[in-house]
Amino acid sequence: MMKKNEKITFLFPSHVAYGFHGDNKQIGPNVPLIVTVTLNDFKPEDKTKTE
Repeated sequence: MMKKNEKITFLFPSHVAYGFHGDNKQIGPNVPLIVTVTLNDFKPEDKTKTE
């Protein structure tokens, strides 16, 4: 579980992210995606449903 202001890097293999063939534009075939996510803030579930 992420904590507030924590940064995590995910590595997604091509077959999980977009398929073996790529996106037919900028991502080539069989290229993994590296995604960095920073959790800036979080809200309780009941508050997000009302917004």
